[in-house]
Amino acid sequence: MAPTRQDIEALFRQVAPLAPPPHGGADEESDANAAAAAWRTSQLKDTVLAAAQDAWPSRLDDLAFIAEKAADAARDASWRVPIGDSGLLGLFLAVIPDDRLPPLLKKHTLRLLGNSAADCDENRARVVESGQLGSTLIRFLQDDFLLPFTVLVFLNMCVDCAPAQRQASEAGLSRALVDILSGERLRLCQSSLGAMAQVLGLIANQESEPKFVNVATPALVLELATSREYPLDLEDFTELCTVALVYLTYEQFQQTLVESRKLEVLQQAFDDSYTQFDADDADQDVQDQLKQVWNAFVTVFSDMSALPSFAAAYPLSSPAVQTFTSWLGTPASLSHLQTAACLSLGNLSRSDEASTALARADGVVGSLAAILARAVPQQQSSSGPPPPPLPPSPQLTHAALGFLKNLAIPPANKALLGSRLLASPGPLRALWTTTTTAQPQVQFAAVSLARLLLVNCADNVRLVCSTTPNNNNNNTTSTTSLQTLTELQPHLDAEPTRIEIARAVCAVCRALHSSSDGGAAILLPANTTNTDAGTSALADDALTSFYVVHGTGIASALASLLTQTRFAAVRSEAVFVLALMSRTNTNNTNNQSQSKNPGGQIALQVLAAAGVVRVLATVVVGGGGGGGGDGTDGEVKKEVDAIILQDDDDVSAREGEEEQQQRSTPETATPVNTLANATTGGLVDGLGLEPQQADPKQAAGLARVDRENALVLVAEILRSFAGQLPPTRKATLERMLSKGSELVRNNREQVHP
Repeated sequence: MAPTRQDIEALFRQVAPLAPPPHGGADEESDANAAAAAWRTSQLKDTVLAAAQDAWPSRLDDLAFIAEKAADAARDASWRVPIGDSGLLGLFLAVIPDDRLPPLLKKHTLRLLGNSAADCDENRARVVESGQLGSTLIRFLQDDFLLPFTVLVFLNMCVDCAPAQRQASEAGLSRALVDILSGERLRLCQSSLGAMAQVLGLIANQESEPKFVNVATPALVLELATSREYPLDLEDFTELCTVALVYLTYEQFQQTLVESRKLEVLQQAFDDSYTQFDADDADQDVQDQLKQVWNAFVTVFSDMSALPSFAAAYPLSSPAVQTFTSWLGTPASLSHLQTAACLSLGNLSRSDEASTALARADGVVGSLAAILARAVPQQQSSSGPPPPPLPPSPQLTHAALGFLKNLAIPPANKALLGSRLLASPGPLRALWTTTTTAQPQVQFAAVSLARLLLVNCADNVRLVCSTTPNNNNNNTTSTTSLQTLTELQPHLDAEPTRIEIARAVCAVCRALHSSSDGGAAILLPANTTNTDAGTSALADDALTSFYVVHGTGIASALASLLTQTRFAAVRSEAVFVLALMSRTNTNNTNNQSQSKNPGGQIALQVLAAAGVVRVLATVVVGGGGGGGGDGTDGEVKKEVDAIILQDDDDVSAREGEEEQQQRSTPETATPVNTLANATTGGLVDGLGLEPQQADPKQAAGLARVDRENALVLVAEILRSFAGQLPPTRKATLERMLSKGSELVRNNREQVHP
């Protein structure tokens, strides 16, 4: 006798025998559950499956009843595997494509599929193997009555199931759902909005998605997320934003959003994520997802604003760019908005024209300076004023510094930025010293920004050379910003930051010894004790006083530029500046003493550092070392060894002893005599060599200019300080000068025979 509806209903209500003992161990409980599952499977196969097979296809009402009761039972996880193992799920998978199914049977069949698939990998695999996700179920989305049940089937199938996600993606599920979400049908199925957003989020990461989804999807989804017509809770909002942001990781979707002028809807969604919801009232999972959404927004804005088409689509006067500039000044709690603004505007400022305009836009530089000021650690006393504003994240600080570095490139912006960042109490100086270990990338960016501000800007050079109170760590000693940099440089572990500091020092020295920047008489504090002196005398006095304070640090920094081996252009920069420093004042007096050539005295200190003379010999003989020399590395080494008879480190180690011996027996010291100066200077003067800036883009030219600058340096050291050099060092420099002069003459004869 066939089972009745009452029999079937009673079966699903029945408690399986062999329930786990109340105090059984894990193994006993597992055995009991397996036995219960086997009993359910047997009962379903013998009773319910047989009844369903008998009802199909003549008694569809009875089949709908069976589907309903099985779907109800599948809410309980203990029934799901038995429903699949018994073959009941397979029967309904075979039935559901039939067009003769009435709506009620379709509804309960969908419920059965969805409930059976919830957290059940075995049944998910059965549904995927049937192929019904793409061939049948996606069509049910067109039926308003079936849509909520169909969406739940897709949701339960796609959670933690990559094969189901892939099959749904390839079937075009995302396109079908977006059509619903962006159309009039949403009014009829608004209760399913959250579930549809979750399904989209699950399949958006599939590799196949870009091929099957509408490229306008991100804008359509964001328009729904920001719509006031369909109020969303925070969870649904974050789901929709997540979907749009996943698609916007692909360039074709970014390009479409830019070209269709839809950036404003992306900005609105980002703004709403902060202003339209109270995240503190949300579950922790939702709060965590919101933080991920904020980070994703920042990344997408950074990527999109870097597209070549972005600047053309959104000129600086556009509302979208104005929104970015307004985000810079938002409260400290909206840090992701500020970060996105810094990155986007930084990408827009990659031309001098844009950088100049942005630097003068209302609030831009002031807001950036405020961000950096907040990045400086503040000490708060218990009885003091209210706590300082929330410090920016390292990402925001680094983004602000990156934006400022782009703004610092045009010469017209340098003084403007320096007055806010370098002048006391500008934030850069504090950032150099307070981010040494915790945020090395921020420290590097802060130093690099300072270097850019110093290049070819006399006003900023004057600022870093001026004495200002240093209030860090309750230290009120008056020092210069340049002192802060040079004292920091030897103690850093990060080589890039050490090099940036040394390059900043190089820029300062170049300005102090360059007439085009006004030189030391203009850039250094005035010497009030020598008011009757001429400009040259004032420059000498100012430089001498300046180098008394800064000389050791400057010499150490310049020596590090020469001995580093990673960047030929950086070494070339140092050789040029040292040549410029050593040549200062050589035409102002016949007696080139230490006091009348303060720049040369610093160059002399640089040559005393270990390895520097060998580097100079390599530059002279090899035409710049690794930058296009006259011979192979082996040949260059032989020539250098011929110039430096002893290892340079050994020479440096003995130098102090030799110098002390000269001082104790002055009659043996080599005097600074006119004949020696004439001979030394003649080698270079006859060649007409002058310090000159090399072009790093021209390898051969770089090598030639480096050699000539090195010869100027060596010649001026011998001209002014021969009597202060240890004999071994003096002989080395003379051989270097002789060999280099010969190479210069030979090269000129080859070029102009």
